[in-house]
Amino acid sequence: MPYSRRKWRLAALVLLAVLLIPGTFWRSEMAPVADAQVRFVPLALPSGSSGDARLTAEAAWEIRSTDPFFGGFSALLARPDGRLTAFSDRGGSITFHPPGSGNSIPEYQDYLLPGVLDKNGKNAFPDIESVAADPATGRIWLGYENANAIRQIGDGDASFPLVRPPAMRGWPLNAGVEAMAWLPGKGLLVMRENGGKGLFFPFDPTSQDGQPQRITYPVPPGYAVTDMAALPDGRLLVLTRSLALAYPPFSIRLFLADAPDFESQEGWQWEEIAGSDHHPAADLENIIPRDNYEGIAVSPRGDGALTVWLVSDDNMAAIQRSLLVRLRWDPDATASGQ
Repeated sequence: MPYSRRKWRLAALVLLAVLLIPGTFWRSEMAPVADAQVRFVPLALPSGSSGDARLTAEAAWEIRSTDPFFGGFSALLARPDGRLTAFSDRGGSITFHPPGSGNSIPEYQDYLLPGVLDKNGKNAFPDIESVAADPATGRIWLGYENANAIRQIGDGDASFPLVRPPAMRGWPLNAGVEAMAWLPGKGLLVMRENGGKGLFFPFDPTSQDGQPQRITYPVPPGYAVTDMAALPDGRLLVLTRSLALAYPPFSIRLFLADAPDFESQEGWQWEEIAGSDHHPAADLENIIPRDNYEGIAVSPRGDGALTVWLVSDDNMAAIQRSLLVRLRWDPDATASGQ
């Protein structure tokens, strides 16, 4: 690699590290404002193409609040009533109607970890990085980094069981339980942020004991999984992030993964959607604002297509934003071209 390219890559790495280190360019940690107002500010979309007719960007907003504690969203849940719940890496959540679809007064909930220690014996930071839901039962699970824990929750009640599976104890403090999905009739799938490793629990780990199955997944070099969402047909949309020589310094790719069959010896196939050597889906920077997207959720439409929601993590940093993006995913459209 030429010296100039190495220099710029090093500069980008330093910038990314600065952005992701808590306490750098931070907003001071303050108590939430009880009557905080939330606004959705429309953003212009890039004029490019995703390269795949199945994925179309429809709208993007910056989420602003009068609460200085607001932000840090790392997981997203689409609820049956049409609302969205964004979970933060500080142990809280906000539930709201998408812009233009109803009452915008948000509901706040905390899911902290009192008395829970991390693997270094310190109080575990309530860093919620993932969420999964079972539509048939209404059960919801949260995944916590640092604590390497999984917790079942219910609406308005934060007292449901929390477990720390032994198979997750050695996971890195800042790279565990990054993505989760409930596979109907199968169990709970959990992915680490990096290393291409994860666990599959063929049961609910918060209510049953047992040994999970260790899995590997084919994320391309340089990319880290940040979230995933189960599709009605059993496949998964997997959100990933990489370093980029851009501002903000992130490249976001979306992958379409086949319905996993962990008993098969053939491995887990991630289907190629747009042309690439590494099976990434749409080039999202061409169709949505570039940012640090860490949450993905899907909701059905009446025409057989799906709405795909993305939310970005501003890392509680003054130089980043909390963004909400709406895309259309049409599995019946022709894959190539737009």
